[in-house]
Amino acid sequence: MTTIVANKQRMLSDSRVSGNNNRIYEAPKLYRKGDAIIGCAGDNDAIETFVKWYGTKKKKPLFKSDSFDALVLTPQGLYTYDETCSRDFILGEFHAIGSGGDAALGALFMGADLETAVKIACKVDKYSGEPIQVMELEHA
Repeated sequence: MTTIVANKQRMLSDSRVSGNNNRIYEAPKLYRKGDAIIGCAGDNDAIETFVKWYGTKKKKPLFKSDSFDALVLTPQGLYTYDETCSRDFILGEFHAIGSGGDAALGALFMGADLETAVKIACKVDKYSGEPIQVMELEHA
């Protein structure tokens, strides 16, 4: 799957993707849409649908898969979305999603910075791997 972590200014992810025929390759997992940074984990069709939908006034999309999570960072805050496209506001200073999310959160709670947290998750989660992708909020 993935490891995606964010605080109120930055979002980072791993790059490992397992595709057809169990091939492993690198691909982007972070997207910039308007003033938001979107990080997605799970089914690729759901990810593409969510990124296209996010920020539109269109009806929430229906996913064929329940394997989907998104972390969205905006100037207004940090939010999570699931396969229902329901939004939850993150009150804490940081959050993580994906198969390596728990490892990354553990590292963050022990004082690691975002990059170190993703690196640790990549070492313990077979579905996460470097290189690390980084995006920062753009300030006006």
